[in-house]
Amino acid sequence: MLTIRPTLRKVTSLLLHLNAPQRAHSTSVSADELSHFSSLASSWWDPMGPFRVLHLMNPLRHDFIAS
Repeated sequence: MLTIRPTLRKVTSLLLHLNAPQRAHSTSVSADELSHFSSLASSWWDPMGPFRVLHLMNPLRHDFIAS
């Protein structure tokens, strides 16, 4: 099984960087979306959590994409 924690750390770091106050130009990331998905982050990678169905679908998705 893939280790997902390093990927989660990279994504979290990227999102925090995108939302940094020193960013001078505009972004397509809204504060509401960032807040929403940040609140999901703690349970997103839990294979027994609320997104369990998505985890169960991953082998099928992988085979479909690979074919």
